[in-house]
Amino acid sequence: MSQSFFRSMMEVSRQCRGGLFALITNSPDPQKIGEKAFFASVHPIPQSPSLAAFWDDFFQQLTPDQQLPATISFQGHSIFVEHLAPKPQLILLGGGHVSYFVYQLAVMLGFSVTVVDEREEFCNPSRFPKAATLCLPFDKALPQLPCDNSTYYVIVTRGHQHDYTCLSYLLAQQPCAYLGMIGSRRKVALVHQSLLEDGFTQQQIDRVFSPIGLPIHAQTPEEISVSIMAQIIEVKNTRLPDSSLEDPVFDAIDKAEGPVAFCMIVRKSGSIPRGAGSKMAVDQNGMICGTIGGGKIEYDVIQTARNLCLNRDHTPVFQTFLMDNQSAKEDGMICGGSADVFICLVD
Repeated sequence: MSQSFFRSMMEVSRQCRGGLFALITNSPDPQKIGEKAFFASVHPIPQSPSLAAFWDDFFQQLTPDQQLPATISFQGHSIFVEHLAPKPQLILLGGGHVSYFVYQLAVMLGFSVTVVDEREEFCNPSRFPKAATLCLPFDKALPQLPCDNSTYYVIVTRGHQHDYTCLSYLLAQQPCAYLGMIGSRRKVALVHQSLLEDGFTQQQIDRVFSPIGLPIHAQTPEEISVSIMAQIIEVKNTRLPDSSLEDPVFDAIDKAEGPVAFCMIVRKSGSIPRGAGSKMAVDQNGMICGTIGGGKIEYDVIQTARNLCLNRDHTPVFQTFLMDNQSAKEDGMICGGSADVFICLVD
């Protein structure tokens, strides 16, 4: 993988809020193993321009309901495909006490956070130093914010009318990844009744998690924030997983000054902890960013990756790494498994 391909992929994917990354893992032509492409809009970005037509044909035959990540057979080739999505974004509509603690948990869990409130004392960089803040009325702020399958909305405003303003706007947009609203059952019922009277369907209203959060009998703002983020994690991880554009591995590769190896699981079996799409970067000193699960498999991958760096070997490696039952037992695991890992030098 060259840095020029990598940087082009990242620039386009951020502009388009995601795309498909494809990697040839097996081919009747050994020269094609390790070839990559990225598709986000009209035409794919190939690693090698000579394969532009091949990648055009490949991405055109993918169906919208294709479950990813997956390894797909195409014209005698095995091609691993995954969806790269933006970092999950949590948008807090309201900057009060519950919002403050939800923000803290969300940052710790790797979400990008935006806080909206028209009250400056509740919506400022001093209160939310690791979030973007938008100090505007909700009806002015919402059209400036994304609403897609990487966006998680939590409505924690200070009043019934603000709840309705936020909900009615968001229900009229394409579905986001999560839409939850805090409030008593009576308050929730009043808002739902107003939505029905204004023409929203029950099916639309059923998209809303309200009362919000998992039912853990939370009482304090801190406990309520735990129930909310637990529910968001449940929703996020129940869906088919996407890899994040903001994966620190990509950042490490982009900023590397010397040779670095890109490692990615393309298939797993058994009980190894990480699945297809898990990534890691390794330099010639054995320094790593990311993880493919730890233990013996990760150790063996690191040694292989480090050798590629030390030898400046641009030959891609596609290898099955094993954690047999005896090795798993020695590592304190119940049983083993295997991982098919792709490793290549980036410079």
